[in-house]
Amino acid sequence: MQRKPSRIAPLTYWFARASFLLAVGKNEPGTSALRESIAARPSFRAFTLLSKIFAAQKQAAEIESLCKKTLPAMKSEETRFAVLDDCLKYNGAATPEAGLRWAPSKEVSFYKSRHRELERLKQQRIKDEQKQAKK
Repeated sequence: MQRKPSRIAPLTYWFARASFLLAVGKNEPGTSALRESIAARPSFRAFTLLSKIFAAQKQAAEIESLCKKTLPAMKSEETRFAVLDDCLKYNGAATPEAGLRWAPSKEVSFYKSRHRELERLKQQRIKDEQKQAKK
């Protein structure tokens, strides 16, 4: 008899179940449990695992569907950016417009702006490290 998740923490139940099943090599039931977790309430942790599985299986349509379900549930800028970045990376598109065609335009604009800012910070850090190395 399969134990049903409590009403208090279905997300935790399904994610923990999925993690365990995947760890012991039961990929199909693990993937199903991750799908249940996303259906109960999308989370970044479940998204991360499931998107990697779909990417490894080259299931572009599944990745896009997962991205559409997950993005609206992400509240912080950090997790929104991470979801958009993973969606773009796993989709393999050359541009944000092509890879995030499913996303609202405000999200694509947010992604591009945040990506530019992170690149600027990265370049600044490289310059600072070079200055320190010269001293």
